[in-house]
Amino acid sequence: MNESKTEKISIIVPVYNTEAYIERCLTGILAQTYPDFEVICIDDGSKDNAGKICDVYRERDDRIRVYHTENHGVSYARNYGLSLMTGRWFCFVDSDDWIEPNYIERMYDLAKEKQCELVACGVDKAYEYVMGVKGKTEEIFVFETSNECIRNFICDDNSMHGFTWNKLFNTRKFGGIRFDETVKVNEDCLYIYQIMSVCERACLTTLPLYHWYLRPDSACHKRAKKADFCAAEVFLQLYDKLTGKEMDEARIELQYNYVISVVQVLLFAKYEKGNAEVTLAKRRCKEWKKDVWNQFDVKQKLKYWYAIYVRSLWIRD
Repeated sequence: MNESKTEKISIIVPVYNTEAYIERCLTGILAQTYPDFEVICIDDGSKDNAGKICDVYRERDDRIRVYHTENHGVSYARNYGLSLMTGRWFCFVDSDDWIEPNYIERMYDLAKEKQCELVACGVDKAYEYVMGVKGKTEEIFVFETSNECIRNFICDDNSMHGFTWNKLFNTRKFGGIRFDETVKVNEDCLYIYQIMSVCERACLTTLPLYHWYLRPDSACHKRAKKADFCAAEVFLQLYDKLTGKEMDEARIELQYNYVISVVQVLLFAKYEKGNAEVTLAKRRCKEWKKDVWNQFDVKQKLKYWYAIYVRSLWIRD
Protein backbone atom coordinates (compact mmCIF):
# COMPACT_ATOMS: atom_id res chain seq x y z
CA MET A 1 0.00 0.00 0.00
CA ASN A 2 1.21 3.51 -0.86
CA GLU A 3 1.43 5.21 2.54
CA SER A 4 1.11 8.67 1.03
CA LYS A 5 -2.43 7.86 -0.10
CA THR A 6 -3.74 6.67 3.27
CA GLU A 7 -5.91 8.48 5.78
CA LYS A 8 -5.69 8.09 9.55
CA ILE A 9 -8.09 5.54 11.02
CA SER A 10 -9.18 5.59 14.67
CA ILE A 11 -9.65 2.22 16.36
CA ILE A 12 -11.79 2.49 19.50
CA VAL A 13 -11.36 -0.30 22.07
CA PRO A 14 -13.70 -0.32 25.11
CA VAL A 15 -11.98 -2.27 27.90
CA TYR A 16 -13.57 -3.84 30.96
CA ASN A 17 -12.20 -6.79 32.98
CA THR A 18 -10.55 -8.52 30.01
CA GLU A 19 -7.02 -9.05 31.33
CA ALA A 20 -7.06 -12.59 29.90
CA TYR A 21 -7.70 -11.33 26.36
CA ILE A 22 -6.53 -7.73 25.96
CA GLU A 23 -2.94 -8.58 24.98
CA ARG A 24 -4.17 -10.78 22.15
CA CYS A 25 -6.51 -8.01 21.02
CA LEU A 26 -3.89 -5.23 21.03
CA THR A 27 -1.20 -7.40 19.46
CA GLY A 28 -3.55 -8.10 16.56
CA ILE A 29 -4.31 -4.42 16.13
CA LEU A 30 -0.64 -3.42 16.11
CA ALA A 31 0.02 -6.08 13.46
CA GLN A 32 -2.25 -4.34 10.93
CA THR A 33 -0.91 -4.01 7.41
CA TYR A 34 -2.55 -0.59 7.13
CA PRO A 35 0.07 1.94 8.25
CA ASP A 36 -1.77 5.00 9.57
CA PHE A 37 -3.96 4.44 12.62
CA GLU A 38 -4.46 5.38 16.25
CA VAL A 39 -5.75 3.09 19.01
CA ILE A 40 -8.00 4.64 21.65
CA CYS A 41 -8.39 2.34 24.66
CA ILE A 42 -11.13 3.33 27.10
CA ASP A 43 -10.64 1.46 30.37
CA ASP A 44 -14.16 1.52 31.76
CA GLY A 45 -13.26 1.05 35.41
CA SER A 46 -11.77 -2.44 35.09
CA LYS A 47 -11.38 -4.28 38.40
CA ASP A 48 -8.66 -6.55 37.03
CA ASN A 49 -5.35 -5.69 35.33
CA ALA A 50 -6.79 -4.98 31.87
CA GLY A 51 -6.25 -1.22 32.19
CA LYS A 52 -2.68 -1.69 33.40
CA ILE A 53 -1.94 -3.96 30.45
CA CYS A 54 -3.17 -1.21 28.13
CA ASP A 55 -0.75 1.19 29.84
CA VAL A 56 2.13 -1.20 29.17
CA TYR A 57 1.24 -1.32 25.47
CA ARG A 58 1.00 2.47 25.40
CA GLU A 59 4.60 2.67 26.60
CA ARG A 60 5.65 0.34 23.79
CA ASP A 61 3.79 2.04 20.92
CA ASP A 62 2.85 5.72 20.72
CA ARG A 63 -0.05 4.96 18.40
CA ILE A 64 -1.94 3.77 21.50
CA ARG A 65 -3.73 6.22 23.78
CA VAL A 66 -5.28 5.02 27.05
CA TYR A 67 -7.97 6.69 29.13
CA HIS A 68 -9.15 5.42 32.51
CA THR A 69 -12.69 6.18 33.70
CA GLU A 70 -15.11 4.99 36.32
CA ASN A 71 -17.41 2.19 35.18
CA HIS A 72 -20.28 3.56 33.10
CA GLY A 73 -20.86 0.78 30.58
CA VAL A 74 -19.74 -0.02 27.05
CA SER A 75 -21.92 2.64 25.40
CA TYR A 76 -20.30 5.37 27.50
CA ALA A 77 -16.84 3.99 26.71
CA ARG A 78 -17.54 3.96 22.97
CA ASN A 79 -19.01 7.47 23.07
CA TYR A 80 -15.97 8.70 24.97
CA GLY A 81 -13.73 7.15 22.33
CA LEU A 82 -15.75 8.81 19.58
CA SER A 83 -15.24 12.20 21.24
CA LEU A 84 -11.45 11.69 21.28
CA MET A 85 -10.78 10.28 17.82
CA THR A 86 -8.85 12.22 15.19
CA GLY A 87 -9.10 9.82 12.24
CA ARG A 88 -10.86 10.35 8.92
CA TRP A 89 -12.35 6.88 9.41
CA PHE A 90 -13.09 4.90 12.56
CA CYS A 91 -13.91 1.40 13.75
CA PHE A 92 -14.48 -0.51 16.98
CA VAL A 93 -12.77 -3.62 18.33
CA ASP A 94 -13.97 -5.31 21.52
CA SER A 95 -11.15 -6.10 23.93
CA ASP A 96 -11.84 -9.86 24.07
CA ASP A 97 -11.91 -10.24 20.27
CA TRP A 98 -9.20 -10.13 17.62
CA ILE A 99 -8.81 -9.12 13.98
CA GLU A 100 -7.00 -10.32 10.89
CA PRO A 101 -3.84 -8.36 9.87
CA ASN A 102 -5.62 -6.95 6.79
CA TYR A 103 -8.85 -6.08 8.62
CA ILE A 104 -8.40 -2.32 8.19
CA GLU A 105 -6.58 -2.37 4.87
CA ARG A 106 -9.17 -4.51 3.07
CA MET A 107 -12.12 -2.44 4.27
CA TYR A 108 -10.35 0.86 3.53
CA ASP A 109 -9.45 -0.30 0.03
CA LEU A 110 -13.07 -1.27 -0.61
CA ALA A 111 -14.31 2.08 0.72
CA LYS A 112 -12.16 3.84 -1.86
CA GLU A 113 -12.74 1.38 -4.69
CA LYS A 114 -16.53 1.30 -4.29
CA GLN A 115 -16.82 4.92 -3.10
CA CYS A 116 -18.65 3.92 0.07
CA GLU A 117 -19.24 5.68 3.38
CA LEU A 118 -19.28 2.40 5.30
CA VAL A 119 -17.70 -1.01 4.76
CA ALA A 120 -18.53 -4.19 6.69
CA CYS A 121 -16.71 -7.50 6.78
CA GLY A 122 -17.72 -11.05 7.60
CA VAL A 123 -17.58 -12.33 11.17
CA ASP A 124 -16.02 -15.51 12.53
CA LYS A 125 -17.77 -16.80 15.65
CA ALA A 126 -14.85 -18.25 17.58
CA TYR A 127 -14.71 -20.50 20.63
CA GLU A 128 -10.92 -20.63 20.56
CA TYR A 129 -8.09 -18.55 19.14
CA VAL A 130 -7.63 -19.11 15.41
CA MET A 131 -6.27 -16.89 12.65
CA GLY A 132 -6.55 -16.85 8.90
CA VAL A 133 -9.25 -16.84 6.22
CA LYS A 134 -7.61 -19.45 3.98
CA GLY A 135 -10.10 -21.25 1.80
CA LYS A 136 -12.72 -18.51 2.16
CA THR A 137 -14.13 -17.07 -1.04
CA GLU A 138 -14.72 -13.34 -1.02
CA GLU A 139 -18.00 -11.94 -2.28
CA ILE A 140 -18.66 -8.20 -2.49
CA PHE A 141 -22.10 -6.61 -2.09
CA VAL A 142 -22.88 -2.92 -2.53
CA PHE A 143 -25.95 -1.18 -1.08
CA GLU A 144 -26.94 2.13 -2.66
CA THR A 145 -29.72 3.52 -0.45
CA SER A 146 -30.40 3.79 3.27
CA ASN A 147 -33.38 1.45 2.93
CA GLU A 148 -31.16 -1.18 1.29
CA CYS A 149 -28.68 -0.82 4.16
CA ILE A 150 -31.41 -1.14 6.81
CA ARG A 151 -32.98 -4.16 5.12
CA ASN A 152 -29.62 -5.89 4.75
CA PHE A 153 -28.40 -5.52 8.32
CA ILE A 154 -31.72 -6.81 9.68
CA CYS A 155 -32.56 -9.73 7.47
CA ASP A 156 -30.23 -10.69 4.61
CA ASP A 157 -28.26 -13.95 4.65
CA ASN A 158 -25.14 -12.07 3.52
CA SER A 159 -25.66 -9.40 6.14
CA MET A 160 -23.66 -6.46 7.44
CA HIS A 161 -25.23 -7.35 10.83
CA GLY A 162 -26.12 -5.08 13.72
CA PHE A 163 -22.64 -5.25 15.26
CA THR A 164 -20.43 -2.19 15.59
CA TRP A 165 -17.10 -3.96 15.40
CA ASN A 166 -17.09 -5.47 11.90
CA LYS A 167 -17.37 -2.09 10.19
CA LEU A 168 -15.30 0.86 9.00
CA PHE A 169 -17.15 4.19 9.26
CA ASN A 170 -16.51 7.52 7.55
CA THR A 171 -16.00 10.10 10.29
CA ARG A 172 -17.37 13.08 8.38
CA LYS A 173 -20.65 11.23 7.76
CA PHE A 174 -21.10 9.24 10.98
CA GLY A 175 -18.75 10.73 13.59
CA GLY A 176 -21.50 12.72 15.29
CA ILE A 177 -23.78 9.75 15.96
CA ARG A 178 -23.73 8.42 19.53
CA PHE A 179 -24.81 5.33 21.46
CA ASP A 180 -27.83 5.53 23.78
CA GLU A 181 -26.18 5.08 27.18
CA THR A 182 -29.49 4.14 28.82
CA VAL A 183 -29.66 0.93 26.76
CA LYS A 184 -27.53 -1.81 28.30
CA VAL A 185 -28.29 -4.76 25.98
CA ASN A 186 -28.39 -4.84 22.16
CA GLU A 187 -27.17 -1.24 22.13
CA ASP A 188 -25.23 -2.05 18.95
CA CYS A 189 -28.42 -2.55 16.94
CA LEU A 190 -29.87 0.86 17.77
CA TYR A 191 -26.57 2.56 16.94
CA ILE A 192 -26.26 0.73 13.63
CA TYR A 193 -29.85 1.62 12.76
CA GLN A 194 -28.99 5.30 13.19
CA ILE A 195 -25.98 4.79 10.93
CA MET A 196 -27.88 2.90 8.23
CA SER A 197 -30.71 5.45 8.26
CA VAL A 198 -28.39 8.10 6.84
CA CYS A 199 -25.98 5.87 4.90
CA GLU A 200 -26.22 6.44 1.15
CA ARG A 201 -23.73 3.82 0.00
CA ALA A 202 -22.25 0.82 1.84
CA CYS A 203 -20.26 -2.26 0.96
CA LEU A 204 -19.86 -5.74 2.43
CA THR A 205 -17.02 -8.21 2.00
CA THR A 206 -17.89 -11.71 3.16
CA LEU A 207 -14.31 -12.40 4.25
CA PRO A 208 -14.39 -13.09 8.03
CA LEU A 209 -11.77 -10.51 9.03
CA TYR A 210 -13.18 -10.07 12.54
CA HIS A 211 -13.07 -12.85 15.14
CA TRP A 212 -15.89 -12.63 17.70
CA TYR A 213 -14.88 -14.62 20.76
CA LEU A 214 -17.89 -16.35 22.31
CA ARG A 215 -16.76 -16.49 25.92
CA PRO A 216 -18.34 -19.16 28.14
CA ASP A 217 -18.93 -16.52 30.84
CA SER A 218 -20.43 -13.91 28.51
CA ALA A 219 -23.93 -12.53 29.01
CA CYS A 220 -25.29 -14.28 25.93
CA HIS A 221 -24.56 -17.66 27.55
CA LYS A 222 -26.23 -16.86 30.87
CA ARG A 223 -29.81 -17.75 31.72
CA ALA A 224 -32.08 -14.93 32.78
CA LYS A 225 -32.64 -14.76 36.54
CA LYS A 226 -35.38 -12.15 36.38
CA ALA A 227 -37.95 -11.11 33.81
CA ASP A 228 -35.85 -8.46 32.07
CA PHE A 229 -36.95 -7.75 28.51
CA CYS A 230 -34.34 -5.08 27.67
CA ALA A 231 -32.94 -7.08 24.76
CA ALA A 232 -36.41 -7.75 23.35
CA GLU A 233 -37.35 -4.08 23.72
CA VAL A 234 -34.60 -3.11 21.27
CA PHE A 235 -36.17 -5.30 18.59
CA LEU A 236 -39.51 -3.69 19.37
CA GLN A 237 -38.01 -0.21 19.01
CA LEU A 238 -36.53 -1.14 15.65
CA TYR A 239 -39.88 -2.62 14.57
CA ASP A 240 -41.60 0.68 15.39
CA LYS A 241 -38.95 2.65 13.48
CA LEU A 242 -39.85 0.75 10.31
CA THR A 243 -43.43 2.04 10.40
CA GLY A 244 -44.25 3.54 7.02
CA LYS A 245 -41.36 1.80 5.25
CA GLU A 246 -41.97 -0.95 2.69
CA MET A 247 -39.97 -3.55 4.62
CA ASP A 248 -42.31 -6.42 5.46
CA GLU A 249 -39.47 -8.94 5.50
CA ALA A 250 -37.46 -6.84 7.94
CA ARG A 251 -40.47 -6.32 10.21
CA ILE A 252 -41.13 -10.07 10.36
CA GLU A 253 -37.47 -10.69 11.17
CA LEU A 254 -37.70 -8.23 14.07
CA GLN A 255 -40.92 -9.88 15.26
CA TYR A 256 -39.12 -13.22 15.19
CA ASN A 257 -36.15 -11.86 17.16
CA TYR A 258 -38.49 -10.25 19.70
CA VAL A 259 -40.44 -13.47 20.31
CA ILE A 260 -37.27 -15.58 20.57
CA SER A 261 -35.80 -13.11 23.06
CA VAL A 262 -38.94 -13.07 25.23
CA VAL A 263 -39.21 -16.85 25.20
CA GLN A 264 -35.58 -17.20 26.28
CA VAL A 265 -36.27 -14.96 29.30
CA LEU A 266 -39.52 -16.67 30.27
CA LEU A 267 -37.99 -20.15 30.12
CA PHE A 268 -35.84 -19.52 33.19
CA ALA A 269 -36.63 -16.17 34.80
CA LYS A 270 -38.37 -15.85 38.14
CA TYR A 271 -41.54 -13.79 38.09
CA GLU A 272 -44.86 -13.54 39.87
CA LYS A 273 -48.29 -14.06 38.40
CA GLY A 274 -49.77 -10.77 37.33
CA ASN A 275 -46.39 -9.25 36.45
CA ALA A 276 -47.42 -6.47 34.06
CA GLU A 277 -44.27 -6.66 31.89
CA VAL A 278 -44.58 -10.43 31.52
CA THR A 279 -48.27 -10.14 30.65
CA LEU A 280 -47.59 -7.52 27.98
CA ALA A 281 -44.68 -9.48 26.49
CA LYS A 282 -46.74 -12.67 26.34
CA ARG A 283 -49.65 -10.84 24.72
CA ARG A 284 -47.40 -9.49 21.99
CA CYS A 285 -45.86 -12.94 21.42
CA LYS A 286 -49.35 -14.40 20.97
CA GLU A 287 -50.33 -11.63 18.56
CA TRP A 288 -47.19 -12.15 16.47
CA LYS A 289 -47.25 -15.94 16.54
CA LYS A 290 -49.06 -16.16 13.18
CA ASP A 291 -46.33 -14.07 11.52
CA VAL A 292 -43.30 -15.95 12.84
CA TRP A 293 -44.48 -19.50 13.53
CA ASN A 294 -43.30 -20.95 10.23
CA GLN A 295 -39.76 -19.71 10.94
CA PHE A 296 -39.52 -21.79 14.12
CA ASP A 297 -37.99 -25.25 14.15
CA VAL A 298 -39.54 -27.97 16.32
CA LYS A 299 -37.36 -27.15 19.31
CA GLN A 300 -38.26 -23.47 19.15
CA LYS A 301 -41.96 -24.28 18.91
CA LEU A 302 -41.77 -26.45 22.02
CA LYS A 303 -39.93 -23.70 23.91
CA TYR A 304 -42.57 -21.20 22.83
CA TRP A 305 -45.47 -23.30 24.11
CA TYR A 306 -43.73 -24.06 27.38
CA ALA A 307 -42.66 -20.46 28.05
CA ILE A 308 -45.88 -18.74 26.99
CA TYR A 309 -48.50 -21.20 28.19
CA VAL A 310 -47.21 -24.06 30.34
CA ARG A 311 -44.60 -22.72 32.75
CA SER A 312 -46.94 -20.07 34.17
CA LEU A 313 -49.18 -22.86 35.47
CA TRP A 314 -46.54 -23.56 38.14
CA ILE A 315 -45.99 -19.89 39.00
CA ARG A 316 -47.54 -19.09 42.35
CA ASP A 317 -49.10 -15.82 43.39
